[in-house]
This record gives sequence, structure tokens and C-alpha cells, in this order.
Amino acid sequence: MSKNVLSLLGLLSLIIWTGGGVAAWALTKEGVHITIQEGSSSEGRGHELASLEDRFDSLQKDLQTLTKTLGINFGRLQNVLKKDFQEESQNNSKALASKIQSIQAKLDSIQAEENRKFAQQSRTLEAWAQKLSQTKLLTAAPKEDKIPIATGSTHSQENAPSPRHPKSKDLKERFNHAPKGQKSVPLASKPITSSPLSKEPPKKEEKKGNKPKDQGNSFLSFTLPSQKVRFDKRLTWTLIPSLSRVGFDGKSTLHDFSGVTSDLSGSLEAKLSHPSDHPKAIIKVRSKMLKTGISGRDEEMYSTLAVNKYPEIRFSLLSFQSKKIDPKHEKVVGIAHGKMSIHGISKEVDMPTTLFLDSSRRLHVEGEMPMDITDYKIVPPSKLGFISMNKMVKVWIRLRARVKGN
Repeated sequence: MSKNVLSLLGLLSLIIWTGGGVAAWALTKEGVHITIQEGSSSEGRGHELASLEDRFDSLQKDLQTLTKTLGINFGRLQNVLKKDFQEESQNNSKALASKIQSIQAKLDSIQAEENRKFAQQSRTLEAWAQKLSQTKLLTAAPKEDKIPIATGSTHSQENAPSPRHPKSKDLKERFNHAPKGQKSVPLASKPITSSPLSKEPPKKEEKKGNKPKDQGNSFLSFTLPSQKVRFDKRLTWTLIPSLSRVGFDGKSTLHDFSGVTSDLSGSLEAKLSHPSDHPKAIIKVRSKMLKTGISGRDEEMYSTLAVNKYPEIRFSLLSFQSKKIDPKHEKVVGIAHGKMSIHGISKEVDMPTTLFLDSSRRLHVEGEMPMDITDYKIVPPSKLGFISMNKMVKVWIRLRARVKGN
């Protein structure tokens, strides 16, 4: 009897224990989720460090360009100042010559007028001197000296030579001398019409069409590498792997997980103000470098993707449909239509994408889309028959790029 009771109690205990285990398993299945976020704390620090290094490289290139260009533009400034000084000197010389010519013309006019007046006065004085001389000769002649007047004489009184009066000669000589400070001018001489100052300096012939061309560049007309990045200009961008991430988010029966990598390369060519105008882009990812955070799960993923046979995941852009273009904030929103190649299979996909420029003039490209991995002939992995992966995953990109050559 006691043995039967003990056997019954043991059976009940076994049933209860089994039921409790099943219940605990069910609770664990529903309540426990393991999620691997994109980047751990150490990865975040590494990302910040890479961002700082890239910004430092950009600033260093700007500084090198600034140093090189300042020397050239200071030389250009010197040439411009020298040219302006020469032009100003020539203008001042022309203005001074014009003033001298104007003054000389006035002096010549005054001199001519003075010469005319002096000549007129000289002739008047000479006439008066002759009359005065004749009058004195008549009044001062001796009584016994008679002027013979004979009819039929061959000499008339008018033709008779007049005696020379000593004072007459002195009077003529006196008036034949110019006032003090002037050269002597003969009474019947011609007035002075010119002087050495009146000669105009020879004018240089100005040849048309030989004026120096304006360089069109001011002292600070140079562009730094970062300033070449313009929203309205077609540019070619190169991905920065250390600042870029691509990956996927997946779900399984027990938990969610993510795969991510920075081992990528690629480029983009587009005019952001008109992104639909024949853009070009390609992104290449090494499938073996995707990491989920658990080595065993990574090995299972590599086997599923057949990374040795298909080592590369590739996306090629075919076109871009813009939804919103914001030139003020240098931002573009639209849909990137391209071809995705995974596991040896290529499919056309549409990915909603946002592009914008940051303060360091880097291009950010962000987008995500759902994907059915079975479309690429990838069989979702499973274990023990009840732990399996969902065939739908979310593929996302977080890219940063710099203009090629910067």
C-alpha cells in the first residue's frame, strides 16, 4: 500500500515538474529577447574618433590651400596696388601738365598785351620826342644864323637836314630800354609771342586695344577645398568607410538581432539640386565582414550567404525619384531605384533615401527598406526544428562621403 502511494506521489511530482518546465520554457520564449544594437559603447567611441579624424583632415587641407593661396594673392594685391599707383601718377602728371599749359597760355596772353601797349607807347613817345626836338632847335638857334629861303632852291625847309640835338639821342635811347626786370624791346619790334614754357610736352600715342585686361580676381578670390562643395553643382563623392555603416535587422523565434559592417567602398555622382538628373552610385560590401556580435551565429550566417562563393554584396543605382528638395538646408528626400546583388542573385529594389550636407561639407546618405531573403535564394536558418529566422529583414544604410579629391 505504501509503495503504491509513493509511486503515485512520484508520478504526480514528475508530472508537475514537467508541466512547470514547459510553462517556464513558454514564458522564456515569449518574454526574453536579445537585441544587438548598432554599435556598442566602444564602437561609438571609435565612430566619434573617426569623425574627428576626418574633420581634422578636412581642416588640414583647407589650411594648406589657404597658406598656398595667400602667397599668390598677396603678390596679386601688390601688382594691383602698383598698377593703381602708376595710373594715379600718370593722371596727376597729366593734370599738372594741363594746369601748366593753362597758366602759360594766360602768361602769353598778358605778355602779348603788354608788348602791344609798350610798342604803342614807344611810338607815341618817339613822335613827341621828335616834335620836342624840332621845337627846341627853332627856339634855340642864334640870330645870325638864318635859314636861307630861296626860290627855286633845290632844298626846301622840310628836306633840310635838322641839326642833331644831344638830348634827342638820349631820349631815344632812354625809351629804347625796357622797364627794370624786362629785356630791352626795340620801339618797332614785334611783340613776344612765345616762350619756352609754351611748348607742350609731346603726347604719347595711346594705342587702342592695348589696355591691360582686368584679371577679374580680387585679393581674396580663392576657394578652399571645403568651399568647392556646392548643392547646385554636379560632384563625385567617395564613401568614407570609417564613418559609414550598412547592415540589416532580423528576427528569429527566440530574439531579434542585427548584422553590421564598415568594410565597404563606393562612390556617388549627382547634382543634389537636381538629383534625378542621371545620378550614378555604387556600394560594395564584403559579406564576410558582417558581424552580429555572436561568433557562432556569424558562422551560421556566413554559411547561409555562401560568402566564399559570393564574397560581395553590391548595390548599383539606376535612377532617383526626388520627393522633396530643400536648397536652404541642403537636403534631398526621395526614392533610390537600383539593383541589389546578394548570394549571386540580382533584383531591382526601391529604397526611401535621405541625402544632406553637414557642417563639415560631408554628404550623408541614409535609407532603409524591407527585404525578403528568399528572393535571393537564401534559406532562413533554423535549429532544433523550433528556432528559426524570419525571412523578412530590414536593410539599412548610414553612409558618409566626401567630394572626390578632397
